[in-house]
Amino acid sequence: MDSETFADENVYSLINKNYVVYRVDIDYFEGMDIADKFQVDAFPTLVMLNHKGKYVYRLKGFYPANYLLNELKRPIKTMAMNDKKVTNY
Repeated sequence: MDSETFADENVYSLINKNYVVYRVDIDYFEGMDIADKFQVDAFPTLVMLNHKGKYVYRLKGFYPANYLLNELKRPIKTMAMNDKKVTNY
C-alpha cells in the first residue's frame, strides 16, 4: 500500500489533513499488543479512532487509491455529524 495507495497525492493530502498516523509493526511485542487491543486479525488493517481515542472505523486489506480515498471520507463525516455515537474500545 505504501508504493501504490499511500503514494497517491489525493490520499496523502486527505490523510495529512484529517488524520494522525501511527504505524504499527506487528513483528515487535508493542505492535502485537496494539493489534490485540484493537482486534486486528488481518493485515494490513487501518483502525480509525476519534480525538478521544474511541474506535470509529476499520478497513481491512489492500485498497486502490480511489477506493481508499472514498472510504477514508466516511469516518470523517461520521465524526463530524455526531461524536457521541462512537464505540468505546
